[in-house]
Amino acid sequence: MCRHASECPQWVPRLLPGRHALPGSDVAPPSGSGRERALQVITAEHTGPGPRDADRLIDAVCARYPLTIADPSAGDVPRALRVADQLVLVSPAGPDAPGSLAMTLEWLEAHGHTRLLEAAVTLVNGVSEETAGHAERAAGVAAGRCRAVVRVPWDARLANGRALAVATVQAYTALIGVLISGLAQPRQVGPASADAPPAGPAPAGQR
Repeated sequence: MCRHASECPQWVPRLLPGRHALPGSDVAPPSGSGRERALQVITAEHTGPGPRDADRLIDAVCARYPLTIADPSAGDVPRALRVADQLVLVSPAGPDAPGSLAMTLEWLEAHGHTRLLEAAVTLVNGVSEETAGHAERAAGVAAGRCRAVVRVPWDARLANGRALAVATVQAYTALIGVLISGLAQPRQVGPASADAPPAGPAPAGQR
């Protein structure tokens, strides 16, 4: 069963007792048990001065759900890293990919997340004939520093709402397999920093 976040826009305050609705926030609650098999989409924006609810939201979601996939903003990455079991570093196959990915890896190492980095998966997205060279250079940066590198091809079918090409399905199947195998490994975490990482591939913490 899959629910869209717009079906219950008041769920964030229920996850964060005592807080008013976050601006632009939508959370889809599970019906019945919190362990129900379902996809729940949770989003939250925090703008302007004042207390930030992102840290509390991350804690609340991870406490409620057995599996959480997070795509934090740059400022929220340090908090997400403290609860992450795995990282997926997503890098578009473009000319800036090798340099941006290298900066991200260096930031993780410098802030004590080497073990988490070694268990991470780098996903190079949108690989085509034109971007194959950039993709290979990005993969070379991650090789030996991450657990695996997965290349996802450019798929023009997405723009037309058509079924994914076989190569795309195979790439995502490989990604799922790598992530599931990682769930069986002991949790690897390091200390977090209050500093935000440099602009680059977006780490996605999975718990």
